[in-house]
Amino acid sequence: MKKEKNKSRYIFLTFTVLTAILIFFMSAQNGTKSADTSGLLIERLFGGLFRKLGINLSDIKIFAAVDHIIRKLAHFGEYALLGFNLSGFLSTFDKPKYFTPAAAAASGFLYACSDEFHQYFVPARSARFTDVLIDFSGVLTGTVFFIVLFAVIKTVKNKRTTEKNQV
Repeated sequence: MKKEKNKSRYIFLTFTVLTAILIFFMSAQNGTKSADTSGLLIERLFGGLFRKLGINLSDIKIFAAVDHIIRKLAHFGEYALLGFNLSGFLSTFDKPKYFTPAAAAASGFLYACSDEFHQYFVPARSARFTDVLIDFSGVLTGTVFFIVLFAVIKTVKNKRTTEKNQV
């Protein structure tokens, strides 16, 4: 059991670090590069759909609105992944029941704050507390998803073990 926990610890630690690095590098893009990245993503994901609906993405107001939503969803998604991985890593330690979600939330919040501070120094980027809140809500969502997913997995495993023992 301890060997399995150590293996999980290293796997989740690796994914946590990789997610943090991804977030850092995305935040290090200057405003122009970041806008180009989100613009390309919007065109690839939604260009065909918008054309079928008769919506012209070259309309600056429509593009700006879609771009804003995509950027905020990207923030949320990156941090949901971070929250999930942090929770996985922290769950491998023998701590009280509420340690994992509390430590994941606190760590994620601090990383979100440091990320916005970092963006303050990147050309044509800004630091916004609203982005910290979006990031933090992503961390909380990833943490809750981890807890629910692994509770379900544990329940299924326990049920299978009980059924095997009854046979």
